[in-house]
Amino acid sequence: MNNQDLVAHACVQVLRFTSVAAWDDLSPDRQVQLGFNIGLVVLGLGLNKTEGYDALALAQTGAQSMQQLHDHLESLIIHHQVELDQVQLHKTI
Repeated sequence: MNNQDLVAHACVQVLRFTSVAAWDDLSPDRQVQLGFNIGLVVLGLGLNKTEGYDALALAQTGAQSMQQLHDHLESLIIHHQVELDQVQLHKTI
């Protein structure tokens, strides 16, 4: 797996994990995985702190819904033209 594939995989994971209604709907393991994958997305796409980590923190505290976080990340992924594995994207978490 090369860096581009790793970033694409992380993008799929963040979109899958942010498809829940609320932060607390994720198991503690999934919460950690989401944070890790957002880190990969931030680094891989060259995002800034506000675009990645701050957006995650808002969802963790309930100041932003998971749907808003999902939409935000999805728009960044589309903007950066990341090709996503649609089969992986539609797996249930």
